Amino acid sequence: MQPGDRAGPVAAHISENWSAPMRAALLAHVAAQSPGLDPLVIAAAPQIRPVPA
Repeated sequence: MQPGDRAGPVAAHISENWSAPMRAALLAHVAAQSPGLDPLVIAAAPQIRPVPA
């Protein structure tokens, strides 16, 4: 199984249960390619509900 295979459920969990500031911080870390991020989180990032502007 590849990380992308499980990205959908991870993205759904984050989108449904994390606050907008938490999602924004996570997506900023992904965009900055911060070291130590789990490949599953990186694969899920494009599917996470965006933070309202």
